[in-house]
Amino acid sequence: MKIPLIIHIGVHKTGTTAIQKSLNANYSILKRNAILYPLSSRVDPNTTLYAHHNLAWSFDLGAPQDSKTYLNKHFIGELVFEVQDFQYKKVIISSEAFCGRSSVEKYEEIINALSPFFQIKVLMYLRRPDKYLISAYAEQCASGNTIDFDSWFDFKRYQVLSLLNSLEGVFGKENLHLKLYDDVSENLLEDLYSYLGINDLEGIALNKQRVNQSLSPQDLSDVRQINLYTNKRHCSKVRHFFRNRSKNYKSHNNGISIASKAQLTKIFNEALTDLSEIKERFFPRKSTLFDWDIEKELQSHIQFAEIIRPESELELIVSEILEQKRTT
Repeated sequence: MKIPLIIHIGVHKTGTTAIQKSLNANYSILKRNAILYPLSSRVDPNTTLYAHHNLAWSFDLGAPQDSKTYLNKHFIGELVFEVQDFQYKKVIISSEAFCGRSSVEKYEEIINALSPFFQIKVLMYLRRPDKYLISAYAEQCASGNTIDFDSWFDFKRYQVLSLLNSLEGVFGKENLHLKLYDDVSENLLEDLYSYLGINDLEGIALNKQRVNQSLSPQDLSDVRQINLYTNKRHCSKVRHFFRNRSKNYKSHNNGISIASKAQLTKIFNEALTDLSEIKERFFPRKSTLFDWDIEKELQSHIQFAEIIRPESELELIVSEILEQKRTT
């Protein structure tokens, strides 16, 4: 009988990094429960890169520019060899790259390569479109990009339904396990381990601290402006500095949004049809997919007024970042 292999499609901004970090931290406990979070196919198991990017990249899914380095590698063989080392009941792998280039052809390559050895299941968390898009933009800035939100918004859309169509067409609806991130975000890891069949969490390390701390609108603006004066290889220093400074983000954000009322309304109207279809097909027992009263939220909406820092002030912030780096 084939071992179930759960492919966690790590949609950005749905707690993916927290999931990967927790699965890695609890590797030994998972193994005692006959569950494997493989060491193979990771970029580097000895660093903070706990995801199985190598396996996804080997199918040219979201691969970096030097993707030829990863293509045609024997990552599947390494995975199969690792699984044979123990009497595992199930295996779970995770990577954001499984969302990359989400075509039917790519997923067919995956199932054709893995199905001889595994019974494949897919796990995926969905997030409310407006929260997902705004959070995704923030991550773009934290990764060194300089585009303003209005320009970014003009070409970015919520395209989860097309991804679900591809996944369902290849893996089958019965093997597609969808969860709503907004419903479980406060207990994401408990929900994950319950899904894996571990209900007794004694000994399980549940780190409740946000892994990718959100930035306040002004901090986000400052990061974007600083990115104009630095290059992407410094973005991790900039991101670390502002995230350390933004640990009380929820309290000082006070409902202020970087999106305008018109933009939020557009997100809602464009997503309405797709969300209705997703609900009917995958969540038929729910009365509504997300708690999203757009009219009520627009009444209390406050749009962020960006402060453009003078270059001299930005230079002082950069100096503070570099100084902190030298003293830590």
